[in-house]
Amino acid sequence: MARQIKVWVQAGETLRFPEICVYCAQPAEEWLPLRSRRGRLTRTVSAPLCAECHREVQRLSADEERWRQMGLLFGVLTLLIGWIVLALLLPGWLSLAWRLLLSLALAATAGLAVLFYFRRASTQHARPEKRAILNAARLCDFSWRTTTLEFDNDLFAERFATLNEARVVKET
Repeated sequence: MARQIKVWVQAGETLRFPEICVYCAQPAEEWLPLRSRRGRLTRTVSAPLCAECHREVQRLSADEERWRQMGLLFGVLTLLIGWIVLALLLPGWLSLAWRLLLSLALAATAGLAVLFYFRRASTQHARPEKRAILNAARLCDFSWRTTTLEFDNDLFAERFATLNEARVVKET
């Protein structure tokens, strides 16, 4: 059962984490970034991982690799086709150099968007072990003064709450 912990913390302040892996409670050596986005604001917190879990997160399944390769292919195709189409569609009163430069910038933006979409979608095709590690800790919600984290590992959640006892929001 996942446990949510709400803590008083503002942007720029640091939270204390136990020196154990958020997934398996082994001694931690690496960090797993947890991100949440609300509008223009993004909050990032890093949870500790052991070396073995970190290696597991870095490994790609065959489907993940395929999605990343498709993203690269479609990103490059979007760049090339977008560059040609935009160069032809931009107004003629722009000089050729400006049309080529502006169309390249717009096409590159579209190509990167396609690449990032496929990168994000590739994690849905990860192995169950990797998804379990990635879902062991989540940044659920945040405001300008509080952050809510959710942990699947009860031992980790208890130690985190103990280390940040002064900051934990007491629910009434």
